[in-house]
Amino acid sequence: MPGAPGRVVTLVKDSDATTWGVAYRVPRLTRARVLATLDHREKGGYERQTVPVELRQEPNTTIAAITYVGDPSNPHFLGPAPLETMAAQIRGSRGPSGRNIDYLTNLRDALRGLGVRDPHVEALCLAAGIE
Repeated sequence: MPGAPGRVVTLVKDSDATTWGVAYRVPRLTRARVLATLDHREKGGYERQTVPVELRQEPNTTIAAITYVGDPSNPHFLGPAPLETMAAQIRGSRGPSGRNIDYLTNLRDALRGLGVRDPHVEALCLAAGIE
């Protein structure tokens, strides 16, 4: 909702951080179209960057992957906040992609599907009333 932005996962530069996720191989023939779509979706303050990614299924294998990194100087960047403040914001936000509470639930479930239990995401779910 305008004036009530939701919370989303935002990658920021941090040389000590680890991020879990899924890397997709995009066929060369559709690469330009896929990147144009992602560039449009992430235009609100994210910069496309190529980063090294370690593949879990292939130990000791690192590939170059494209991701989008947020810039804390962006006016849309919400940054850290107390857990209860974020939970209240998530409970009350809805946008073109749906309810923010559903985003958080789907994030937690996707991480669990990867075998990852992120303490911050789990605590945020509890604070937002998600079981």
